Amino acid sequence: ADRVVAISEAVERHLRRTLLLAPPRVRRILYGYPAPAPRSPEEIREARASVRREFGLPGDCPLALTAGRLTRQKGLSDLLRAAALLAGARPDARYVIAGRGELGDALLAEARRLGVLPLVRFAGFRRDVDRLLAAADLLVLPSHWEGFGMVLLAAMAAGRPVAATRVGAIPEVVEHGVTGILVPPRDPDSLATAVLKVLAYPEEAARMGRAGRRRVLEVFPIERAVEEHRDLYEALLAEKRRR
Repeated sequence: ADRVVAISEAVERHLRRTLLLAPPRVRRILYGYPAPAPRSPEEIREARASVRREFGLPGDCPLALTAGRLTRQKGLSDLLRAAALLAGARPDARYVIAGRGELGDALLAEARRLGVLPLVRFAGFRRDVDRLLAAADLLVLPSHWEGFGMVLLAAMAAGRPVAATRVGAIPEVVEHGVTGILVPPRDPDSLATAVLKVLAYPEEAARMGRAGRRRVLEVFPIERAVEEHRDLYEALLAEKRRR
C-alpha cells in the first residue's frame, strides 16, 4: 500500500509498532459520523415508552444501553458484574444489551448466575440502535480494547452520556468528565460507580449529553472525513504523476 489510513491515534501507534510502518506511510483520518437531526421531546418520550414496553420494563426505569458484538473484547461480563453491584443501590435500573456473538449463551448463563437476569434484556442484532439510544439514559461500553468505538459517536450524537473504559481510542472520542465518564478496564466496581453517578445526577448527565453532541458535530463530522480522504487520494495521484 502507498498509504495506510489509521482511524485513530491508538490504531496509528499499533500499526507503527506491529507492522513497523514508517510515519510517512500512515495517514490518520478520524472516523466521521453523519449525525442525524436531534429528536424532539415528543419523539424521545415515545421512544422511551415504546422500548420499555417492548422489553417488558417499568415505564419509568433508568435504562443503560450497550450495543456491540457479544465477544470477549467488549467486556460484557464486567457490565453484568457491575449490574449485580448496583442491584442494591439502584434496584430500579435496567440494562439492554444489543448485539450478537459467540458469547451470547455464556453471557446469558452468567447473568442468571449473578442473579441479574431479571434486570437485563439481551436484544440480539438490531437495526434501530438510534431508537434504543433515544430511549436510554446512557450508553455503557466496557471494552477491553477498542480501535475506535463507532457506537460512541452514535450515543453522543443522540445526546447521551457515556460510561466507558479508558482503552485504545476511547479517550480520543469521549472526554472524561465532559461527555462521559472513563474508568479502568476489567473493573466492575469502577464501572458500577460511573453508571451510578450518571443515574444519580440527571442534570449533569444531560449536560454531558449536550457536550457529546457538540463534540460529534465539531470534531467528527462526516464532511471532514470525506474531505480528508479526498485530499489523500488527490495527493497520491499527484505523486504518481510526478513519478
